[in-house]
Amino acid sequence: MLTESVNLGLKEGRGLSLYSFRHGVADALRRAGYLDKEFGFILGHAEASMTGRYGNLPQGMLDHRVTLINAIKYPSLSIGHL
Repeated sequence: MLTESVNLGLKEGRGLSLYSFRHGVADALRRAGYLDKEFGFILGHAEASMTGRYGNLPQGMLDHRVTLINAIKYPSLSIGHL
């Protein structure tokens, strides 16, 4: 199983964890041309500001989140058999 995870670009030695998948998503979004400040909120990281404490709606409109998620690609992953 670890051999398969290495092919996905997950850090060897850390095993499969939520953190390894988060790091993989960050790398995939960077490959897609996005800057960290454009997608950090989707991983739970955001710059703290007074405005950020107002309202109930989370930062990042739904259509922008969908665009980011659809930009995630793993070039060496083959899932055609699914």
